[in-house]
Amino acid sequence: MIFFILAIISATLVFFYYRKTNPHISTSLKWILGVIRFLFFFIVLILLITPILHFHKRKKQHPFSAIALDISGSMNQMLDNGETKISISKKFISKLEDFHNKKDINYKIYNFSNGLEDDTLRTDIFLSLNQIQKKEKDQNLSDIILISDGLNHNNNNFPILKEINIPVSVVILGENPQYADISIKDIITNNPVYLNTETEIKTIVESNQDNQNIIIKLWDEDRLVSTKKFPNIQKVDELLLSYKPVSIGFKKMRVSVELEQGYESNLLNNQREFLLNVVKDRVKILILTSQLNWDATFIHRVLKQNEKFTVNLVEKRKDGYYFENDNISVFDFLIQSDLLIMHNRNKFNLTDKEYNEIRDFVKRGGNLIYIDRIDKKLSDLLPLVESKYKEEINTNILLTSNADNYQTFSIIRNGKEMRKLWQELPPIYANFYSPKKNVEILAIADLSTQNPVIVLSSYFNGNVLMFAGNDFYRWKMWEDIENEWFDEFFNSIVNWFINTDIRKRFLCTTNKLQYMEGEPVDFSALIFDEKMNTISRQDILLKIKKADEIIEKYLTEKNNKYITTIDGLGKGKYNFQAECVLGNNLITSKGEFLIESIPLEESSTGINKSFLTFIASQTDGKIIETEEDFEQLLTLQREQKQVISTNELELWKKWYIPVIAIFLISLELFIRKRKGLL
Repeated sequence: MIFFILAIISATLVFFYYRKTNPHISTSLKWILGVIRFLFFFIVLILLITPILHFHKRKKQHPFSAIALDISGSMNQMLDNGETKISISKKFISKLEDFHNKKDINYKIYNFSNGLEDDTLRTDIFLSLNQIQKKEKDQNLSDIILISDGLNHNNNNFPILKEINIPVSVVILGENPQYADISIKDIITNNPVYLNTETEIKTIVESNQDNQNIIIKLWDEDRLVSTKKFPNIQKVDELLLSYKPVSIGFKKMRVSVELEQGYESNLLNNQREFLLNVVKDRVKILILTSQLNWDATFIHRVLKQNEKFTVNLVEKRKDGYYFENDNISVFDFLIQSDLLIMHNRNKFNLTDKEYNEIRDFVKRGGNLIYIDRIDKKLSDLLPLVESKYKEEINTNILLTSNADNYQTFSIIRNGKEMRKLWQELPPIYANFYSPKKNVEILAIADLSTQNPVIVLSSYFNGNVLMFAGNDFYRWKMWEDIENEWFDEFFNSIVNWFINTDIRKRFLCTTNKLQYMEGEPVDFSALIFDEKMNTISRQDILLKIKKADEIIEKYLTEKNNKYITTIDGLGKGKYNFQAECVLGNNLITSKGEFLIESIPLEESSTGINKSFLTFIASQTDGKIIETEEDFEQLLTLQREQKQVISTNELELWKKWYIPVIAIFLISLELFIRKRKGLL
């Protein structure tokens, strides 16, 4: 009927149009143009009128139930009986199908998660129920049976529940599971610890259940160094691991914990990093001198007073080298030493084997303190070279700005920094030497020539500190008895050279390697001087980078440790760099961490029984826990209903209809132009 009316209107429009235009054209051409214009008007009217037309149809429909099955990710979790929620749900559906078939009740099964779309990463129960009802709005849907764990992840859509005007009965799949959760709360250890010495690492572990059997692993970076089982731990327990470090230096250690058996709900709190400084306990020092002198004697006396040092003084005599009046092999003493101090007044006259062993000692990471004249057989590893001036000069020495990089040269005396008192020290005899490339000059002669007197360099993996002069014992004679800074100074130098690689003096780290999105990230940093003592009152700038995004924040000092917390970081991999100016050097520490976007389906567990019962109470539905509860479904009202279905004409949505209209008007214009009617 509607199309007939549109045809009459189109014909009328064509009649009046051609009656008033072009009255002298031929009849055949008028008919052709009339048909084209008729079709054009007809299509335009369809496009204008059909969007507002609806057709209603009445018919009787039998009632049916909708069984809504939750297929979201959380349905794969296990319950206490050892079965997954989805497995239990499918068994329930099988029993429901048998029940409905026996009672002659029609039903349909719908899978849902975030609505009826295929999205299992989150659950929106209200949206899903509403979509089921809307989908069956032209059918006689009597009720919905909801099978879900009730873990809903959209808490802003409660008003949608009011739009559901049919009963929603809920199936309770079981009781909440009691999964264990083990976490590391703190790690306590001595710092520093000693090389090749057993040390205890105390791990404070928390559990949400008593009597758990766990395994704790200790890692040196990514190398597993220890594994230990702990049975029947309590909810809060202190567990001890034993660790024997085999190399000196600053280490980033990690402790991880896991259940010996069973499923754990959260694994992100199962590991923690900590810092460990490994130093030597009883250090063997060899002082080797080409002839007995006051400098070697005074240094020997100072170091022997330190209980952590074993000091051997070996001196050259006419017929060889002696230790406490016994003729010995320098080689035998050297291979047992951790630090070598050489004082050369004349020539050492060692064997080629002994010279080579000294080189190898420094190459493989041993450190050398060298005093006085250059031995040409060792010129390749020493930081200074001889100049054309051979004489010695009596001079005071001055510290350079490079000395600010080392706390050793900032000893406090009478409330004043030692640096300000260097010019007050008695003069020493210095040599005219020139520095090699890449040598750090720490002190110079107080002369216009500025001869280097104390210099630092590296040789392969070892370090060489050279004092180009003699009569340093005068400093000891000059000092006050109550302020033995000479003893402290040389003890500091030895501690500097025995403990660690002096280039690794700053480390910043996160407390964990990976975080959940929204979890705060804790940073901590330590700064050490060359003797591996912690340094306070420093400014540390932290830079966190992800792609083109950079976050900057200063760390706060607390008990010689620097800390800060960053909140609100999104998922992704982050790189960070901490920066600190120490002396004249900018030192940095780098690292990375990962923030994972844990799906909401994995962030909650169990059965949300209270949420499910709320849905049933708001919709006058039933609560089904066992097969016996199926009988309650029979009390729901089910009867035939006259359903009015509504259909819409959607011709205006077809793309080819406006294309035809454009073609028709173009065709008319083409004909008119050819016939000279434009």
